Amino acid sequence: MTEDAQIMRWSERLLDQGEQRGVQKGLQQGLQQGLRQGLRQGQLGLLAELLAERFGALDEAVQARLEQADEETLKRWGRNLLSARSMDEVFRTQ
Repeated sequence: MTEDAQIMRWSERLLDQGEQRGVQKGLQQGLQQGLRQGLRQGQLGLLAELLAERFGALDEAVQARLEQADEETLKRWGRNLLSARSMDEVFRTQ
C-alpha cells in the first residue's frame, strides 16, 4: 500500500471516529434535555394539581403563568404553597 493510500485510510478512520463521538455527544445532550423537560413537566403537573386542590379550579392566567415558569420558580412556588393562604401568596416573590 502506498503512503498516500495509508494517509487516506488513516484520515477516513479519524473522520469516522469524530462522527461517532459527535453522534454520541448529541445523543447524550438530547437525553439530558429530555430528562430536564420531563422533570419540569412533572413539577408543573404536581403543582397545578395541588393548587387546584387547595384553591379550586385554575383560571387561564394561572395556567399560563405555570407554563411559562422555569424549574426553579416552580420549586419556589411549591415551597410557598406549604404556607400560603391564597393563590397570591403562592406566587409571591419572597
